[in-house]
Amino acid sequence: MPRAVATFGEAIRLKDNDPDLYIDRAIALAAAANYYEALDDLNRALELDPRRAEAFVFRATAYRYVDAFDLAFQDVESALALKPGFPEALVERGALRRLSGNDAGARADWISVLQRAPESAAGDAARENLAKLDLKAP
Repeated sequence: MPRAVATFGEAIRLKDNDPDLYIDRAIALAAAANYYEALDDLNRALELDPRRAEAFVFRATAYRYVDAFDLAFQDVESALALKPGFPEALVERGALRRLSGNDAGARADWISVLQRAPESAAGDAARENLAKLDLKAP
C-alpha cells in the first residue's frame, strides 16, 4: 500500500484538483489503516466535488473506524440524499446501526441492499453482515 499511496501522491502533485485521485489515495490509506489521513483526502475530494455520494460513504466508513459515529451517520445520510437507495450507503448505514444497537434497522438496510443489488459487492457485504447478525448469541 505505501507504493500506491506514493503513486497517488505524485499524481495529486501533478493534478491537485481531481477528486478521483484524492478518493483513490484515501482508499489506499484506509487499506493501510491510516484513517485520519484518508479522512483528510476525502475532505479534499468533497471540497472539490460535494456531490460525490461514494466519497461520503468512504468518509463515513473512515469515521466509523475512528469511532466518530455521529459524523459517520451524517455522511451516510448525505450520500443517501444524493443517491437514494445507494447500496454501498445502505451497507454502511446498516453497519453503523448494528454498532449502535439497532439490529432491526441494520437488518432492514441490508435486506434493502439485497433487493436492490443482490449480485454486487454491496450485496455480498449485506449477505455477510446478515449472516453475522443471525449468528450472534442471544
